[in-house]
Amino acid sequence: MFVARDAKGHLVNALEDELNRQTYTCLACGGGLRLRKGKVVRSHFAHKSLKRLFLLFRKMKVQNTLAIKSPLSLG
Repeated sequence: MFVARDAKGHLVNALEDELNRQTYTCLACGGGLRLRKGKVVRSHFAHKSLKRLFLLFRKMKVQNTLAIKSPLSLG
């Protein structure tokens, strides 16, 4: 991903902003991110741990399933 929140809560873009190594947070799950700057791959953010992200997607999947099944059970 290319956009995250820095330690002060500001939105930052890995492709456009001059960034240093500090604490960054995922906009979707709130998990910690690591700035990855390489010579071959363009700068981006990567999750330090995917656990929070997987929990968020599981919660979203359950909510979507319930939303789909709910109208069907009324009839």
